[in-house]
Amino acid sequence: DGGDEEASEPAARREVVPPATALYVGKIGEGTDDAFFRHLLVACGKLRKWERVKGAGGKLAHFGFCEYEDPESVQCAVDVLNGLNVEGSSIVVKPSDKTEAYLLYYMEERERHLAARSAAGSADDGAEGVD
Repeated sequence: DGGDEEASEPAARREVVPPATALYVGKIGEGTDDAFFRHLLVACGKLRKWERVKGAGGKLAHFGFCEYEDPESVQCAVDVLNGLNVEGSSIVVKPSDKTEAYLLYYMEERERHLAARSAAGSADDGAEGVD
């Protein structure tokens, strides 16, 4: 039957956004220990990479860049850490443009899958009856 082909056609036309999980982390207080800051980042999820920029003479800068293994970790870091007061400084955690596009794509796809699963579950529930 042609119904299955029509249902899959929009998915085939949907633009796939390549994974990107990079974040800018700024306004880190001068006295904030790098190991402590790494601990905050790890608390948000699967941290792949953390690099705090070093200035002249190896002094730690007030910003750095991190990358996570998955989009859930990225979203958690943005939601939890952005604006967090760490040792008197309100830190900034912002996704790169590519990461922001990927997060939007990922969340839309996730919602679409959850809605489809929910609809399938509702159809199953209706067939079984209610206890």
